Amino acid sequence: MAGPYYWVGGTGNSSDATNHWATSSGWAPDVGNVPASTDNVIFDNASSTANAAYTFTIDSTLTCADFTMGGPGSGNDVTWAGSAALDIYGSMNLSAGSADLTRTYTGTITFKSTATGKTIASNGVSFGGTVTLDGAGGGWTLSDAFSSTGGVNVSAGTFNTGSFNMTVTFFRDATAGTTSITLGTSTITCTLNGSATVWQVTAAGTTFSGASSTIKFTGVGSSLVGFTGGGQTYGTVWFANGGSTGTCFLAQDNTISELKDTGTAAHNLYFQSSVTQTITTFTVSGSATKLVTINSCNASGTAQTTTHALAKAGGGTISSDYLNIQHSVATPSSTWYAGANSTDNQAVATAGSGWTFTVPPAGVSSVSPQFINVS
Repeated sequence: MAGPYYWVGGTGNSSDATNHWATSSGWAPDVGNVPASTDNVIFDNASSTANAAYTFTIDSTLTCADFTMGGPGSGNDVTWAGSAALDIYGSMNLSAGSADLTRTYTGTITFKSTATGKTIASNGVSFGGTVTLDGAGGGWTLSDAFSSTGGVNVSAGTFNTGSFNMTVTFFRDATAGTTSITLGTSTITCTLNGSATVWQVTAAGTTFSGASSTIKFTGVGSSLVGFTGGGQTYGTVWFANGGSTGTCFLAQDNTISELKDTGTAAHNLYFQSSVTQTITTFTVSGSATKLVTINSCNASGTAQTTTHALAKAGGGTISSDYLNIQHSVATPSSTWYAGANSTDNQAVATAGSGWTFTVPPAGVSSVSPQFINVS
């Protein structure tokens, strides 16, 4: 590595090659140019002027190896501002933390390393733009919980959540290339951002491990909420959209330990036609005046008149209520009970099958206790 490059002189713009970059902590500026992909960038206790709070603004694309923003305190807190891109070829460590670092920066951050063993430590700081992992042969692991008002794209390389939780607007791996995603026991909460496909794992060549994870969707309104699972295995997929009336849909042949819908308004839960969702526990019920409509859709969430398939895995039965069901083929047919208060529209257009519109018989075990929305 060349450098490192230390930020000095307090408030300024990243493009200012003359007044703010030094080869040693606290020195007068002596570099004369901005960092490159092989230069570590460091903000420390000597980055400010007279130990005062300061603002660092990324005003044009900043490129570096490791990006470390640490050291503030004793009055020299830092505001990270700007909207230009930040390209990181190493690790990120926001060691200043949310108590000493104010993030108003809204630019896109792209991790571009081609080496493994890189880490992302946000230390309680929430990001304000889309974060992309795009380095063939590169590998990144979260060191703590991750939050962004933008989304996450995994375009190339390996990404491991370290079993830390994430909150993002979307999570996507939709670029063909060699990628590996490990979710561990993380809960990844996706907030609605007006985009139909909020979760998308479809890239050719993806290696995926998410059998113990929870993918949770939250938000209100009428947005379309899409889970495109890439035919992978998941722990819990949870639509927790409160009073949203928007359609939730699942696309591609996925295996899900628990599919959960705790929305409190009447809404649609669609499944892509001509594919199979294999589900162990189905925790989906509406309420007396707010039915959950089960129907088929295309890969974009638009309703279809062809059938979709739901396959029960494991023992026990499915026990739901207050559903409106059509075009749904449920197997084995002896395990899917829609409850006594559900609406049977299975004969509409292409007929569905397999659902029994009663409660399970006495003595028949259920692995999916009935959930009834009460609001």
